Amino acid sequence: MAELPALRLGEITFGCFQALPKINNRVINAWVRIAQRTSRARWRIRCGAKTSEDDRQALAQRLLAAGMPVERFRVEPGLPRSSYLASYGEIDVALDTFSYPGGTTTAEALWMGVPTLTLSTPGMLGRQGEQIMSAAGMADWVCFDEDAYVARAVALADSQAWPELAQLRRGLREQVATSPLFDNVRFAREWHRLVREIWRDACSTQISH
Repeated sequence: MAELPALRLGEITFGCFQALPKINNRVINAWVRIAQRTSRARWRIRCGAKTSEDDRQALAQRLLAAGMPVERFRVEPGLPRSSYLASYGEIDVALDTFSYPGGTTTAEALWMGVPTLTLSTPGMLGRQGEQIMSAAGMADWVCFDEDAYVARAVALADSQAWPELAQLRRGLREQVATSPLFDNVRFAREWHRLVREIWRDACSTQISH
């Protein structure tokens, strides 16, 4: 597992590897608020292998228009699978999108030792990040309003937070590997049980009518 980049660079690197449509204006505005409150943060943004150069330039222009300094972010092209996973070694913390949070991407980040700061919003989809992080034993990485999301990111940019973050990184894969998030046998068993319950309920309803 790569060591925490912040210890080497003297600044925190936030990453977002979500699909481009998830990076809406609310997300961008929250990131700008973070940038305004700390000078020790940079962003690396990667939006999938099929994102065109025009799409990347358009996102960069949206970030600039919202007030993000040009030197504080990079919008990068997609990578082959192995290189994409290795690139998690270059970021300290993943910043989740909202109200459409990550799913597979969040699980991949955790596997590569990178915690995700997520914002839970109403609805099943809006709580997806909360459910993933909770299943990974990391409910303390879940925020419930934008102010808390911004404040937590700013706190992580403080160098006093980095030793604990580095320790978390070193043990994160082992932690999540033994958590319900990566317990595929348990997931299959509980999914099977739920489907059977739904089927029994449906049959009971049909018989009663």
